[in-house]
Amino acid sequence: WAELALSRLDGDGLGAEWKELCNVWYTLEESAGFLCTRDSHRADKRPAQVGWWVSRARKATPVIADAVAFGEEFWAWWADINPDWRKTESGELLPAGSEGDWGGMYIPGVNGLLNVLMCLKWWAKAANSEPGERWKAGVADVTWV
Repeated sequence: WAELALSRLDGDGLGAEWKELCNVWYTLEESAGFLCTRDSHRADKRPAQVGWWVSRARKATPVIADAVAFGEEFWAWWADINPDWRKTESGELLPAGSEGDWGGMYIPGVNGLLNVLMCLKWWAKAANSEPGERWKAGVADVTWV
């Protein structure tokens, strides 16, 4: 499953940081023995496109009409699934380098960080492979986590 997922994450033109994130993700999954669990991150603020994608056996690519709005949905979900210690009173995330218990943040398999990475990929595609600084910040933050 991970090889197929990695091929779907391929993002020619998305830059070295994107390739690094994909490699970090793959190494993390490899270290877990490519285990797949039924666990998943909270879906409360998850972009609807993730559920759509999962319901189609992760084969189709969802249409994202508004890259900016999707980016905001991504950030809301990403903040929601991060540990509470990483969130400020306003809901923003503390910067990379902060320390605390990561608890259930890492969920191995197709229901875990793969969904987060796919959101980033769709966001970039919706922005015609030029997603901007907010996307780059998301890639950097997910890589750090």
